[in-house]
Amino acid sequence: SQIALVESQVVERKMRQRTTQSRGRAVACARRAWSHAAAVSAIGRLCVLLLATLIAVPAVARTFEVRAVMSKDGAQVYFDPSGLHIQPGDTVRWIQVNGYHSVAAYHPKNGNHELRIPDRAQPWDSGILLAEYRAKGSTFEHTFTAPGVYDYFCQPHEAAGMVGRIV
Repeated sequence: SQIALVESQVVERKMRQRTTQSRGRAVACARRAWSHAAAVSAIGRLCVLLLATLIAVPAVARTFEVRAVMSKDGAQVYFDPSGLHIQPGDTVRWIQVNGYHSVAAYHPKNGNHELRIPDRAQPWDSGILLAEYRAKGSTFEHTFTAPGVYDYFCQPHEAAGMVGRIV
């Protein structure tokens, strides 16, 4: 009977050890899960913060250049490039390379032309640029604030097809 008592105590001790080990494993597993959840939560908060920063910080406005060109014999006049894709806040700088040109939006305020810019957009008209590039008066700039399609023309050469589009 003393042997049975000892065996019973040994079995009881082993069961306590196993229970303690199981609890230890459960606690360790819970700690790992909590640690993983905390890491995921931290990564989630970081992503939300990064996204909020990207939304809150406006993109850097850029300046694009368009050349106003007349061929040497005067037979061809054109804007180069004739089309641009920009973002609101970007600026376009027209550069008169040679000849005499202007840059005007298709708008009733400019020679009673039809409206071919967004309703809320401000029309522009450079007037005739007489100087060649690098000289004062050889460039004109306009900053675009409203999204949409903007058609423009050169007043002296519109009939020759000197037109452009900005989207």
